[in-house]
Amino acid sequence: RTDMTPAKRAEIRKEFAKEFCKDAKLRRAGPEDFAKAEREMEGVFPAAYVSFVKEIGFGAIPRLANLGTGMTVLSPLEAVATSRKAWAAGMPRDLVAIAEYEGNDLLCFRKGQPGQRRTEEGLWTFSWNSDRAGHAGHAGWTFDSLDECLQDYCDAVYERDDEGPRESL
Repeated sequence: RTDMTPAKRAEIRKEFAKEFCKDAKLRRAGPEDFAKAEREMEGVFPAAYVSFVKEIGFGAIPRLANLGTGMTVLSPLEAVATSRKAWAAGMPRDLVAIAEYEGNDLLCFRKGQPGQRRTEEGLWTFSWNSDRAGHAGHAGWTFDSLDECLQDYCDAVYERDDEGPRESL
């Protein structure tokens, strides 16, 4: 799925926003938010994250029972602050956190160098519990890009709708 066209990526983000963000209290980031955060981290955020927080926003995304966890998309400045804490805990300094899961895992991107073109690179994870980082696609996650993560959320909704309500365990 990593070879998605820009049109497919835009469609996934639109579908995700329609399904998950209508009741969420998300705030959008502006150019000044990115400029300040990128100066502080001495790097650039990838295009997928920039597009997401500019178009949809940052904040808590509702929890899905069949995904088992909730996600908070970090603002650019929160991403830098969270990354600093994670760097101190052993996360590689070339990674920057963009989202946090309830289970204490961070979703991360490799940050680009200042002046470098923003790229669509795969996602990484960092676990606070084990102080280990790994590529999301190799760490047991079913996605390795931000748009694939969003697609997984959307797919879970379709599975929920097809199967009906589930009983609590």
